[in-house]
Amino acid sequence: MKSKFAVLLVFLAMALLFAAGCAKKKTAAQPQAVVIEDTTPPAAPEPYTPPAVDEDALKAEQAMQELATPIHFDFDKSAIRAGDDRDRLQNKAVIMQRYPVVSVTIEGHCDERGTNEYNMALGSRRANSAKEYLKVLGVDPSRVDTVSYGEERPVDPGHNEAAWSKNRRDEFVVRR
Repeated sequence: MKSKFAVLLVFLAMALLFAAGCAKKKTAAQPQAVVIEDTTPPAAPEPYTPPAVDEDALKAEQAMQELATPIHFDFDKSAIRAGDDRDRLQNKAVIMQRYPVVSVTIEGHCDERGTNEYNMALGSRRANSAKEYLKVLGVDPSRVDTVSYGEERPVDPGHNEAAWSKNRRDEFVVRR
């Protein structure tokens, strides 16, 4: 009888373990969302105000663009041409006096005619001619550097007078 009792006891113990493993797991109660209806009308949006324009910065940027405009030369010449090119250099001198932290590098360029050596020398004469003109107009020469690229950097790759006249130039690279 003891063995029946032991078997019954083992059976009950296994049944309890099985029942405990299958019991429903308790879940935490989820809080209920509370909905509050807002009956106040939305506020009127602020009117759009465009950002303020910094007039001084705009003028300075326009001045830097003017300072960067090139001047052109006649065939095989390094003299500053009367008219628009002299006017541009005079404007550049005024701008450089107004903005003393600005410096420029003048790049002398030539058309493709002539030898490389000759065009490098002519480009240098053109850049130095513009530098000297700015110096005469009151620009500190320490703020102006020059370099010659000869025929190496054409703005127009054509092989005619229209292209060549565009390539005979001084370019002004602005440094701040």
